[in-house]
Amino acid sequence: MLQLKYEQFLTKPSTQKTATMSQLLLVRHGQASFGKADYDQLSVQGGQQATWLGEHFDSISLDADLIVSGSLKRHQQTKANMLSTWSTNVDQKTMPDWNEFDFQQVVASYLSLHPNEKPSKNEPKEFFRLLKDALGAWSRDELSDALPESWLQFRERVARALEETMAHSANRIIVVSSGGTISVALGLVMDLSPEKIIDLNLQTRNTGVSEVFFNKKARYVAGFNSVPHLLHPERKKSITSA
Repeated sequence: MLQLKYEQFLTKPSTQKTATMSQLLLVRHGQASFGKADYDQLSVQGGQQATWLGEHFDSISLDADLIVSGSLKRHQQTKANMLSTWSTNVDQKTMPDWNEFDFQQVVASYLSLHPNEKPSKNEPKEFFRLLKDALGAWSRDELSDALPESWLQFRERVARALEETMAHSANRIIVVSSGGTISVALGLVMDLSPEKIIDLNLQTRNTGVSEVFFNKKARYVAGFNSVPHLLHPERKKSITSA
C-alpha cells in the first residue's frame, strides 16, 4: 500500500513553500453520523475535531488566501467549526464539484449483485470491508448504469474541481471535502490507479490534512492524512475514520 509522510503541520507551516509554488491543503470533514438516518451531519466529536484543527492552525499562525468547500452539510459544518477557533480573515467559496460521490448508492448497487456480502453488524469495520469491494466494482464499471455517476464521471468532476481551485491566484488554498474526493484529487496529482486511490480513501482520517504544492509547470504531494491536532495524549481516542 502506498505510504506517504504525514509529519507536516506538527508545529509550524511547512517550510517547503517557495515564491514560485502555491500550497493546497486538503482537509477531510470531521466525523459524520455513521449509522444514523442522516450521515451528512457532524457528530459532536466531528465538530470538536474541526474546532481543534482550527486551534492548531491558529497556534502555528497559518494563513490562507482562500477556503473552498463542497456544499454538503458536513463540509460546511467542518469549515464553520474550524473557523470558529482560527483567527484568520480569509475568502470563502463553495464548489459542489468537491462533494463526495454517493457512497450509499454505490454500496446498494453492489449489494443488489452480491446480497450475501451484506454485513451482519452495523459497524464501521464491516462497512469499510464492503465499501472497498463496492468501490472496486464501481471503478471497473461493473455496477448499475442507474447510479448518479460512473467512476469515470466522478474522476472527471474532481479533476474539474482541482483545476478550477488551482487556477486561483493564491499562496495557500484550503479545501474542505471528503475522503473519496480528496483521494481522487491526490491520485490525479500522482497518476495513481483506481486501486491505489481506493486504498488512500480507506485510510483517510476525519479532519486529516493532505498537502499539495503546485504551479503552472508542476504539482506534487508533500503530505497525506496528517492529524497533528489530534496527537495530544488526551485526544488520540478522537482519531476516527468514519
